[in-house]
Amino acid sequence: MSKERLAYLLAALFAVLLAGGAYLLLLKQPTTPQTVSKQDLIEHYSYDKSIPLEPTTTLVGEEENYSVYSLSYTSINNERVPALLLIPKEGEKHPAVIAVHGLGGDKTKLMSYMRDLAFHGYMVLSLDLPKHGERASGPIKLEKDASYIFDQGVVDIRRAVDYLESRGDVSSIGLLGRSMGGMISSVVLGVEDRIDAAVLISTGGDVELIFTKGALGQDPKLKKVLESEKRPYTEPLNYIGMYKGAIQFHFGLNDPIFPKESSQKLYDAATCEKEVYWYEAGHGIPEEWVIDRVLSFFDQHLK
Repeated sequence: MSKERLAYLLAALFAVLLAGGAYLLLLKQPTTPQTVSKQDLIEHYSYDKSIPLEPTTTLVGEEENYSVYSLSYTSINNERVPALLLIPKEGEKHPAVIAVHGLGGDKTKLMSYMRDLAFHGYMVLSLDLPKHGERASGPIKLEKDASYIFDQGVVDIRRAVDYLESRGDVSSIGLLGRSMGGMISSVVLGVEDRIDAAVLISTGGDVELIFTKGALGQDPKLKKVLESEKRPYTEPLNYIGMYKGAIQFHFGLNDPIFPKESSQKLYDAATCEKEVYWYEAGHGIPEEWVIDRVLSFFDQHLK
């Protein structure tokens, strides 16, 4: 065999092996890329801040130390966001906390936290997330609705910050998110630099882990969430490391929704000032176990 012929055959064989190797590499790649640029992550949740808020408030209750208002304001996609607003009766300016409920909840779900915060001098705004509360239009189907709830919900929370800033009587802003509300709040922290401190309760990161090892993973339809091209924008681990404020975490050691590993990953991904508390509890950590630590944390960072 001539040297030219041998060289040709060796080159052809190398090409086949290279192509096969590339094919194997492709097979090993996830169907949806889980890493996108930091700029893309931030720009995904950008919005037009010039959109008029057009807030409306109606007094709906009076307590000894605070008043309760029904609030609504305009967000992106011309959506009106219904919310509750608790305003302390004493003082000209107040630190404010935005409360974000979990899957299937509504703006009243965290009312025990809201009352305690308002009693201690905090203005509290709690909104209905998309597809929840007054915004519900039927059963939530996470395989179809997850990306929308995040896309709209993150900006709805940022618009709540816009509203609080527009009032003129807010001195600082905190964020309190529980369960899915904690996941969404983690994303907010990565794109919103006006949040001074945050408390995240019974939540976690690593969507794939949550939807495979957690109780939600029993639903095979949720595989669509993992395959979605928008998955990187619903991953708390992609965002929480950008936050520069302070975070307090509260996790249940036996949480069936968020496996301990997913909660630990969320805590580890945060690079800011942080503290974590673990409880011998499931998904529903009793509020009375948590509230004193929450108040002390917010007093330190918001007052």
